[in-house]
Amino acid sequence: MEQKYYARVLKFVLVIIVTVLFLFPIYWMATMAFKPFPEWTAATGKIFWVPNNPTLNNFRTLFTRDINFS
Repeated sequence: MEQKYYARVLKFVLVIIVTVLFLFPIYWMATMAFKPFPEWTAATGKIFWVPNNPTLNNFRTLFTRDINFS
């Protein structure tokens, strides 16, 4: 009985780890979309999980600039 409990806990922990590994890139892209460009390239040595100065300028540039992706 105790062995089944540990197996379930281990399986749950592995599922959580895999879920975080799959969702972290999506979270990273979403936070980078709202960061101004200088925050992308700032060499402060700190990782900010939430943008300091959230902006929609990246979306404005995306939809208004004539960019040829091909």
